[in-house]
Parts: sequence; C-alpha cells; structure tokens
Amino acid sequence: MGVQKKLKSAWNGLKTLGSTDKKSSLSRKNSTRGTMKQTKRKQKQTAETNENGLKLGFMILNSDYSKSNSHSNLKGVPTDGVLMEEMLTSYHEVVIVTDTSDIEKQVKELCEKHKNSHIECLHFHYSGHGVDNATIQVDSKKKATVTPSGDCLVGCNGSLYSVHDLKQELLKCNPGRLVLTLDSCRNTNSRGSSTETVRLRYKKAISNQDQQRIAVIYGTSDLHTASDTNTFTHELHRVYTEENGEIPILEIVRKVNQSWADRNIEQMC
Repeated sequence: MGVQKKLKSAWNGLKTLGSTDKKSSLSRKNSTRGTMKQTKRKQKQTAETNENGLKLGFMILNSDYSKSNSHSNLKGVPTDGVLMEEMLTSYHEVVIVTDTSDIEKQVKELCEKHKNSHIECLHFHYSGHGVDNATIQVDSKKKATVTPSGDCLVGCNGSLYSVHDLKQELLKCNPGRLVLTLDSCRNTNSRGSSTETVRLRYKKAISNQDQQRIAVIYGTSDLHTASDTNTFTHELHRVYTEENGEIPILEIVRKVNQSWADRNIEQMC
C-alpha cells in the first residue's frame, strides 16, 4: 500500500495513457513511413504547450532480424506500431524508428536533439526481440566485460542494449514523467560453460528522485517469452479501445492481464 501511495504521488498529473486533449490532439494523417521511420507531428505553439511542455513519443519497432543469426523475424511488430501510434495521438510529436541495429545510437540522437526541450512527458515504446542476458563476452586479460547483462533490447543484428542504460539515457532529456512500454521477451540466454569470474560492466545507480518519475511496463513477466501473435501492444490497444481511450497508469497491467485471461491467453505482463 505504501508503494502504491508513492506511485500515485509521483504520477500526479499523468492520469491516463492517451488522454484526449483537443488542443494537443493530432491526426495520424500527418504520418510518414520509411526505413528510418519518423512521424513528426507539427508542434502547436499554444499557450498550454509553452506552459506545460512537450509531450514526446518515441517508438523503436524492430521486425526484420535477417542480419541476426539467432533471431527470427517478427511479423506482428508493424501492427504494434500502428496501434501504439493511435494511442499516442494526443502527443505533440511522435518519432518512429524501424529495424535498427544500433538502438543506443538512435536513443542518444533523440536525447541530443531534445536536451534543451521542456518535456512534460516522454513515452518510449519498443516492439522487438528482448532478452534477460546471462551470457557475457569475457576479456581474459582484463577479467572484465563490456557486454550488458540483465534486461536488454535486441538490435536487428543481434546487438544488445541494456534497459538500465536506456532509462539513464532518456533521463538526460529531463522529462517531467517518463513512461516505457517494452513489448519483448524477457527469457534468459543460455549460460556459458566457463567458471571464470569476471567483473560485469559498471551500472550507474538511478537516484530515488529519478525513479519516482519513471514507469516501466513490460510486455511479459520476468524470464518469460512474449508472443508475436497476441502481443502486449495488441492487448493494450484492445483495453484502450474498451476504456474509450483512457487508461489509468496504475491500472494498465491489471486490465491487460485480465483481458488476456478473459480470452484464455496464457500471458502476463
């Protein structure tokens, strides 16, 4: 109960996903699609925007893993993108990147562009392969590794980007609120046979103050795979539609899980 009260306090003002505000609502007809896929919604310089700041959406949609030797293509990802874009129609700007091998580079470029922006809310969405990485590459001389561990997003060439590092980078934009929806697997890689002890790559702690600004919603539960057919994004959009376009942040997980259960789908977020 204490945790829930803290969350409600931290998220005061971010009541819903996809709240409809006529002044900031934009049409999907402004969308453009391509390999480096960006949907730029013309920012309306209204008094409200100047006062409250920018509502910025950023999506990475990885479906083509032909460059990777160990990951299959994901046919459901493009549809995820369409559905999530619909749920972010109240945002002033939505940037969409498709089929990138270097997720870290794309995130850094967005943060550099908006480092001086006044951002009220930043919503990051990812659809693609993911893993709870337990396999690391060892430098036998230094007894150290630069390979990320734990929850990671997978680039189209199989490269990994740590979710922890993702949060750290997005916080550099200094958003008032940061929401991450990660529609990817969280199962563990096979562990190596080596018994050698190594020092994992350094992870900088996220301060308590910054933690209170972040809400992370995973598409599946810890150490489980995610479906490419009945995806989290599909189910979230189903609930979003049933709730007439508004879902309280603290209710998303419960409502999505209940919707899956009602349809006899064995998946939980």
